[in-house]
Amino acid sequence: MSPRAPELDAVCEAMRGESQVALAIHENPDSDAVGAAAGMLDLFAKLGVAALLRIAPGVELPLADEFLPAGLVAEGPPPAGATLYALDCGSAERLAVTLGSWQGRIVNIDHHHDNTRFGHLNLVDATASSASQIVCEIAAALALRFSPPAAAALYAGISFDTGHFQHSSTSAATFACCARLVCDGADPNAIYKLLFGRRSLASLRLWARAIGAARPAAGGRALLTPLTAADFAATGASDDETEGIVDALRSVPGVGPVTALTYVLTLGDPHRFPRSRDAGAYLGLRPRQRQSGDRDPQLGIAKNGDCYLRSLLVECAHHLLSRGPDSALKQWGLALAAGGKGVKRRALVAVARKLAVLLHRLWVSGQRFRPFPEAVPEETVDAEVRAHRSLGTATAA
Repeated sequence: MSPRAPELDAVCEAMRGESQVALAIHENPDSDAVGAAAGMLDLFAKLGVAALLRIAPGVELPLADEFLPAGLVAEGPPPAGATLYALDCGSAERLAVTLGSWQGRIVNIDHHHDNTRFGHLNLVDATASSASQIVCEIAAALALRFSPPAAAALYAGISFDTGHFQHSSTSAATFACCARLVCDGADPNAIYKLLFGRRSLASLRLWARAIGAARPAAGGRALLTPLTAADFAATGASDDETEGIVDALRSVPGVGPVTALTYVLTLGDPHRFPRSRDAGAYLGLRPRQRQSGDRDPQLGIAKNGDCYLRSLLVECAHHLLSRGPDSALKQWGLALAAGGKGVKRRALVAVARKLAVLLHRLWVSGQRFRPFPEAVPEETVDAEVRAHRSLGTATAA
């Protein structure tokens, strides 16, 4: 967003004209929401505007003691006549405050692409890394600087929402905002330790189990690691202490966490299937059959099992065929896909079924994926291609 975009100018003009405002953030607040609120409270204080962060009873604010000024958080809806500034929230229904019968003007400031534009005035920038970054741009447009505590809160919000500047949303504008915040008193080293450097002993023990049990699969595109109820009981860790494990596993080049974890969690125990090919059937990726006399037509896939994992495997198949490195599986799938749109769709499902079987085989055996495990006779490949092209329409959903 341009620093002089019309929406930004409109928000700055509205802020200058306020006498009393309330701030609200999304339910289950994170560091970005808290940082954006701390920054806006600081700006309104410099403008001489009375402002409070409003939350519903029981809402927990992470790092509130470190970043939110004492006495500037209150429970309950905004007072009558106050403008509500909604921060880092995609829709009014997700606000961490119950509005009840309150009716008033809403200014909506957010960076989520699916924001519903529920405000009377909307400043939504999907290119921004975080709501905290947008608040920094508001300060620049107002020609105001932050106090050191507010600068620290905003830097923490940006660092949190970018995965400490690793996510693709991190841009030159993000670093420019952080540079200004450091000049205003934010301490990057202290904030990093606060956000990412503190873990309980139980969490570290759980990490050790997860990383120790991890196995590569699908040529490095997946890393499989099971965490069972026994692991949580043995380490004393809670569910929320798994945060960060996937990022640690993703440090292996090319690993995609979503499909790997979904596969492990869906199948549970790999030894429940006597043959790897049974995993494909379990996930509904085998064609249905309807025999009648001499007729044995091949129908669409069965679609039993977990539809979400099935769709993920089809997405992996699409990636493999379109952008993946060369392998026997890719060549097999491309041979199936030659011949038209309908054939390509069936080929994707066939490759997804192969992936389901392959992931199970690698999981059980502990072997690494080999792109070209053995030479396949050309006539065998041609026979399989002809067989799959005869299948009826098969979809993955």
